[in-house]
Amino acid sequence: MIKQDNGNISTSHLEDLYVQDCPSLTCVLSIHQLSATLVHLCIKKCSKLTNLSLPTVVKYLEIEECSELTTLLPRDKLPGKLGSLKISRCPKLESIAERFHNNNALYKIWIEGCEKLKSIPDGLHTLSSLSDIRISYCENLVSFPEGGFPDTDTYLSVEIKACSKLTNLSLPRTQLPEKLASLKISWCPKLESIAERFHNNNALYKIWIEGCEKLKSIPDGLHTLKSLSDICISYCENLVSFPEGGFPDTNTNLSVEIKACSQLKNLSLPTVLQYLEIEECSELTALLPRDKLPEKLASLKISWCPKLESIADRFHNNSALYEIWIAGCEKLKSIPDGLHTLSSLSDIRISYCANLVSFPEGGFPDTNLRVEIKACEKLKALPQVHTLTSLQQLSLWDCPSLSFPAQGLPTNLESLAIQGHKLYEKLEEVGLQNITSLGNLSICGLPDILSFRVEEIRISLPPNLTHLYIGHFSNLKDLSSMGLEKLTYLQWLSVHNCPHLKSLPSLPSSLLEKHIKECPLLEEKK
Repeated sequence: MIKQDNGNISTSHLEDLYVQDCPSLTCVLSIHQLSATLVHLCIKKCSKLTNLSLPTVVKYLEIEECSELTTLLPRDKLPGKLGSLKISRCPKLESIAERFHNNNALYKIWIEGCEKLKSIPDGLHTLSSLSDIRISYCENLVSFPEGGFPDTDTYLSVEIKACSKLTNLSLPRTQLPEKLASLKISWCPKLESIAERFHNNNALYKIWIEGCEKLKSIPDGLHTLKSLSDICISYCENLVSFPEGGFPDTNTNLSVEIKACSQLKNLSLPTVLQYLEIEECSELTALLPRDKLPEKLASLKISWCPKLESIADRFHNNSALYEIWIAGCEKLKSIPDGLHTLSSLSDIRISYCANLVSFPEGGFPDTNLRVEIKACEKLKALPQVHTLTSLQQLSLWDCPSLSFPAQGLPTNLESLAIQGHKLYEKLEEVGLQNITSLGNLSICGLPDILSFRVEEIRISLPPNLTHLYIGHFSNLKDLSSMGLEKLTYLQWLSVHNCPHLKSLPSLPSSLLEKHIKECPLLEEKK
């Protein structure tokens, strides 16, 4: 490390030079005279440095937080042996060089927070060793140089972020380099085109595009990307459709994530799809093909797509599907037939589907399953739920038309959460005392019940209960008849938002934690 002093820099046989926190340093013009062995040059936090003369032999250049830096010298080109170029948070830097010339060793370019930088040096396409280029927060960067990105000797990763004036990636805009492996573009609101088409991009395994408001299309030839394993498109408000041919049938398991693409109307799914997540696509009406989902699909998550009417006609050979999350699909009326055939399903969550009337005949699969249903106001029943000997967790919230089956609940249930009058009334009939494996119980929102008295409302708590939550009972006054003192395994008790509750009964000695919140009459007694 070289710190600021009153002398001149004059060290021979120097390989690494670090200059940091020198607020009065204004220029470094004779640094090339230091040594022919200089390999690594790092300049950081020199707030008055205006220009920097680069030694011809330097291989690694890093410049950071030099707020007055405007120029690198010489202006026309960079050192021929340069391998790594990192420049960050130099807001007045207008140019890096006129062009890349004989920079065959340059493998890394990272440029961040250079607000006045308008262009990348010409000759970018000649950098045959380039493997990693990242450009971010360069607000005045309009385009990349003619010729675009290089056809490199190695795999290339490109990441572009928060370049608010960038309109395109390459000129001519016909295609991307064949060895492009990873492409990430985010928050470039004026970007109109990535390329005309994907062509021979057999190495491309990842595409992430986010916050590109003017982007209307993905390049043609998407279906030819045989190595693609991960594609995420989000906040592209004008994206209308994916190219003809859709997604590729790749040699790998494919993950597709589509978020906040408000003009997208349908989506064709590839046969090899493993993970699918769709969120906030307000015009999406259908997944294609309509009859069934990809057989390798393992995870299905769809949320806040208010016009989606159907997911598929049926589940068919979807033995890999282990989780289904669906939320905010107001027009969805049914879950695909064959739900009970999903032999790997472990987690299904359905919420805010106002028009969902029923689950398919056959009900749920008898697997180690977690079921959560929330705010589905027209849902009336959970078919065959009492037969599920492997059901572990059941949560039913704010479903006013839903009730338990007459046969009750499966006796091996480990966790139960309910909210609603019909559900509570059914518990009066069927009870919980036979569910000996039940360890967690949550009961919420029964505003018309004045007192939760076990004997009076004929609910016996299971003997092995360890966690009990009671919440949002606006008129509840007394818990004395619940028999809490008999729950010899109870470890955790929480009572929340019961404004008229005056006292707690005797509690078992096994209790380790007690939480009382928004119960003012209880809190006054503390």
